[in-house]
Amino acid sequence: MPCELTSNSRRFIAIKFAKYIADRYNTVVDVSLHSPRDGGDIRNFHAHIMMATREISSGGFGAKTPLEQSADWLRRYGLPSTIDQLGLLREAWAAIVNEQLTSDGVPVRVDHRSHRNRNLNVEPNRHVGRTASMIARRHAVQGTNARALASADRRPLSSDVARRNAARIIRDPAPFLDGIEAEHAHHGRRVFVMVLKRYVGDDEKSLRRVYVEAMPSFADREASQIVDSLRRLDIQQRQLRREGVASRPLLERKIAMLREDVRAQIQRNPWLRLALQQKLKDMQTVSAAPKAEPASEPEDDTRTAPAPFAR
Repeated sequence: MPCELTSNSRRFIAIKFAKYIADRYNTVVDVSLHSPRDGGDIRNFHAHIMMATREISSGGFGAKTPLEQSADWLRRYGLPSTIDQLGLLREAWAAIVNEQLTSDGVPVRVDHRSHRNRNLNVEPNRHVGRTASMIARRHAVQGTNARALASADRRPLSSDVARRNAARIIRDPAPFLDGIEAEHAHHGRRVFVMVLKRYVGDDEKSLRRVYVEAMPSFADREASQIVDSLRRLDIQQRQLRREGVASRPLLERKIAMLREDVRAQIQRNPWLRLALQQKLKDMQTVSAAPKAEPASEPEDDTRTAPAPFAR
């Protein structure tokens, strides 16, 4: 379960998922919530969920659930295969988790799909498996540093995988950037570097090379989002000025906060500054183009540079 959630939220999503399984398969489900072990990964909040293999009713257990039926039986009744059912369970879990992350204001998301199905052009990193975790716990009892053992086993990528990932991101950064946007609601430079390290490793030379190649594309996306936000605020501001609405000071404070946030971002990221300058230049060029017929400015005109940024 996401370590970013509170204990109450983690308990809520575990029970909600268990209820989903119980309702879907008309059976009984048991939930056991676990916290991280001493000396282990402090993010390891998880739940063990067990479901009965048979449906349950007032008379007790009955027929096997569809999850336990044979492939022939499932085909006979036009039901999804076991693999497809597991995929649906993974999808349901992702939906439950993301709904809670959104409700709690946590700017990360999970995705149940494989890298291939997400069209990600990078190879996934490794995780600590059951055997490695058991070895780490055994050595912890014997006084060895279990955290160091787990960290050593957690080496994210081999050098070959890191090189392949680096080459793929340089060749076409779009799928990699799509993955960042899907996982992180707020995806600034820090998130970009964090995810980049996950797939190309910590080698400074390789990391810098991929960063230099992929950051302009990333900054261009960030600049587009910033410009869109500023344009929407500018439209609202012009409407409020025409209508003389009393809530105008609140909007102006919001604009000022956004401008300060943008200023801080471009100070940390020169690529973002260049991308913003280019986008505003392009917008001004379009605005200055000759028109066939003069027309009054529409309320939702977005062809000129947004006033909040221009000031």
